[in-house]
Amino acid sequence: MNKENKNNDLDFFDNGGYEEEVNFGQVLKTSHRTFGLFYLFVVVGIVIAGLAFLDNQSWVGMNKYDDSYVLPVYEQEPIAEKKAMTLSGVDVYQAAVFSDEAVLRGKEVYVEYCTSCHGENGNGDGLAGAALNPPPRNFHDSEGWTNGSKISDIYKTLEEGILANGMSAYDYLPVEDRFALAHFIRSMVPDPPIDSESDLQNLDLAYSLSEGKKTNNQISVDKAMRIISEESAAYSLIVSSAIQRTNNVVDSETKRILETAFSDKGVAFRTLVRNSAWRESLLAFEAMIRSDFGRNGFGSSYNTLSTQDRMQLHAMLRYYLSEPQSILSDDVNSNMMSSESLEIDQQTIDTEILD
Repeated sequence: MNKENKNNDLDFFDNGGYEEEVNFGQVLKTSHRTFGLFYLFVVVGIVIAGLAFLDNQSWVGMNKYDDSYVLPVYEQEPIAEKKAMTLSGVDVYQAAVFSDEAVLRGKEVYVEYCTSCHGENGNGDGLAGAALNPPPRNFHDSEGWTNGSKISDIYKTLEEGILANGMSAYDYLPVEDRFALAHFIRSMVPDPPIDSESDLQNLDLAYSLSEGKKTNNQISVDKAMRIISEESAAYSLIVSSAIQRTNNVVDSETKRILETAFSDKGVAFRTLVRNSAWRESLLAFEAMIRSDFGRNGFGSSYNTLSTQDRMQLHAMLRYYLSEPQSILSDDVNSNMMSSESLEIDQQTIDTEILD
């Protein structure tokens, strides 16, 4: 642009006036008119976007999801109750030998216990494993096995599980079934490695497979929750009864001991009622409470009690924190409890007392 054109562009400002007629052919050739046209488009765009937003505001606030991405709900089978049993020992070297019968039996076990996570074909696409991270093992992939894909490695996984991967232990299965399952899983692995004699020997030594083992009782989740609830209720009964008894003590010496020993009586009683080891002796009692002063309901002022005071406290707590049946059948008037009415059996108290 030459100097004359520049001056023409600025005439609008220099002359302090407006042109009577706009020459639209020159709009794009003059900077101030080009900016005005661009600004007009921007304003119109903002207005259109705002109107579109207001028109769709009710839709924007809705929770929208694609049904195809919603995972189906998987209801896990309830855990069956099983009594403890003694599992017979096996010849590890013989059990590790591949056979068609072992693979067929292993497939039956796999269908019952493994398809929910690992899928029917072992691809790691079972419904129950959809939320696991990392996902369940794809047995057709020979890479990335946590414990390995030998028979001994798979057996180790079935025995111990892999906590970090969400893999449960199946140590309650008979040893023969675990070996059969290991054979079936291994049949899906491309070119699986073979166990050496030392691998099988170490496996036998690690789990005493040739000697057999005894399994634990297995109960349902509902029954376990009921037992926990009943135990919790029993503990609460013991604690509340003990608090009431100690609050009703009228003997001044006994009250002094109780007030000195505890920083929080409720916490102290709940700590003691869940661990009966302290009942054995004064030494066991003091070892337990001294290990966690301040948090277990006992205060540091406990250390100011004399040996005789601690012996009396130990005897009182064994009496107060008795079993619920004892509490319900006990017709002793706790208001009459005093240091003289507590019979302390010197035979049950260790001769060595912590000062």
